[in-house]
Amino acid sequence: MRPSALRALAVILFPTILAITGCDSVLTTAQLPSVREDGILGDWKDLGTPGSTPQVDPVLIRFKDGEYALGSPDDFAKGMASRFTLARVGNVLIAESPGEGQCDVFGTEKAESCWSLNRVEVWPDRMNWYDFDASRLGRESFGGSLNIAHSIRRQRKQDGSLETTVLLSASSTELQRFLESYVMRRGVFRLTGRLERLR
Repeated sequence: MRPSALRALAVILFPTILAITGCDSVLTTAQLPSVREDGILGDWKDLGTPGSTPQVDPVLIRFKDGEYALGSPDDFAKGMASRFTLARVGNVLIAESPGEGQCDVFGTEKAESCWSLNRVEVWPDRMNWYDFDASRLGRESFGGSLNIAHSIRRQRKQDGSLETTVLLSASSTELQRFLESYVMRRGVFRLTGRLERLR
């Protein structure tokens, strides 16, 4: 997969795996307890989402040393596969991927870890990825109803639209407690990737 194609795939699946991609994102400084979900492993075909062009190369997901790796066959050959872990919040799978350098805009310490959050739905032959709706979290913050330690950064892009980044800075226990109720609400996720298992 060409670097530009990998970057596009990362935008679809993990908006913050590769540097800053220029889209809304939800980050956290707390890592949730990881779980293993073998249903996510295998070779997948990108189906794209409405208005996007699916990637041609297969998407491989492997498990090694306690974490998952995602990329094309070429990415794995070059040691460039993206890493993530999975956590379970109630019946919802949450992917946490390293958000290297992304928390710097919030004035966090350079050594402080940072992860992006996504929701994952897995069936035997299909998988969907979702972003947390950062704009919605931002509105809830400004309305005083976002009850978790957090920071918001909004930046106007060249096209005039606003880019929202939310940093949830609570402890792992507090983050888990917040997500247990939050993920059950309607409209808090946006579909960003659809995959079909290759036979």
